[in-house]
This record gives sequence, C-alpha cells and structure tokens, in this order.
Amino acid sequence: MVNPVIEALACSRLVHIDQYYLRADTTAVANPKLINAQAEVPIVAYWGDGLHATVARAAVRRPRPYDQRRAVAEVLRRRRGITWLNAVNDQVAGIGQMVVPGTPRDSLHILDALVNLDGGVKPETVAIDNASCSDVVFGLFKILGYTFSPRFRDLDGQRFWRTSLPGVETGTYGPLEDIARDRANLNKVIVHWPDMPRVAGSPTR
Repeated sequence: MVNPVIEALACSRLVHIDQYYLRADTTAVANPKLINAQAEVPIVAYWGDGLHATVARAAVRRPRPYDQRRAVAEVLRRRRGITWLNAVNDQVAGIGQMVVPGTPRDSLHILDALVNLDGGVKPETVAIDNASCSDVVFGLFKILGYTFSPRFRDLDGQRFWRTSLPGVETGTYGPLEDIARDRANLNKVIVHWPDMPRVAGSPTR
C-alpha cells in the first residue's frame, strides 16, 4: 500500500494510522458503515436479506516452537489460548465478533456475540456447528427471537419433543411421529415463565 508519491499512502502516514486509529473501539464504529455499504451492492440482494447468519469459531493457541503444527483437536482438548467468534450474515458481511478466553465449545458464548452485533439487521436464523447445544439453549435463542439451527453430527443421539394442551387437538408429526417420544411439561413453562425472559435477556444488559 505504501506509495511515496501519494501523501496519504506515505509510510510514515500509514504507520501513524495503524498506531493511533486501528483500535477495537474505532473498528466497532466503522463496521456498521461497512455492513450498510455491503448491503447496497446490487448483487448482494441475490445472496440474501441479512436475516440468516452463521457464527464460526477459531481456536488460537499461544504458539510455541514445538507445537505450532498440532491439530485443532489438541487445542480444544487442552482448552488453552483464546477463541475468536465471528458472525457473518447471508450478505457476506461480518456483523460482529467476540474473543473468549480459553477454547470452550459453548453456544452461550455465540448467543452473547449475537446480542452484541456491530450493525446490520438482526438475524432471524442462526446456523452453527454442534457447539455443545442443549435443550435450554434452544429455548434461550427462541425467547430472544432467533431460530437456532445447529448442524448436528449425531442425530441418533438427539431427543425429539412433542407437547399438547388440554382440550386442544394436535396434529401428527408425520414421518417423525415414531421418534417424537419426549414430552415437554408445559406446566413447568407456566410456573417458571416470569424467570425465563429475565434469564434470556441477561446477555443484552
């Protein structure tokens, strides 16, 4: 990028900008403008409307001369270093990021990243990898207005839920009728509902 003929691209000028302007707080201010500019590119409308997002993780371990080539599985097993979460929408725009100490595989950190996006429209559907999902996590995402769509590796180990209301006739689950054996207790939802929105909303504070 250095071009001594152009004053703005002089080496001393670029070094000054790098040292004084490229910081986390200035990047957070600039990112919404970049997201909006990306959405205005004509071809982006064919890719999506910004309502679908995915969050990818990258585990980074402190490099040492003797273990720089170790597999990511080793990094995750030892839980050392940091994890960088990067949220990207279907308009191919980076809408937010978050650094987590250690290398946990926990979807609650992903939820934390989503409720603190830099800009763009709020995604409706969030696709991630397995990420240590649980039934409670599905509920938290739903209360906050997201459709949680993890890519499960082992479907045979998942539970499929069904529910019914007294006096209300429900339809069948079609091909999933035989495997939808677990029943949700709606009485627990009614009893604990005052606490559920507070727990779900705690990351937004």
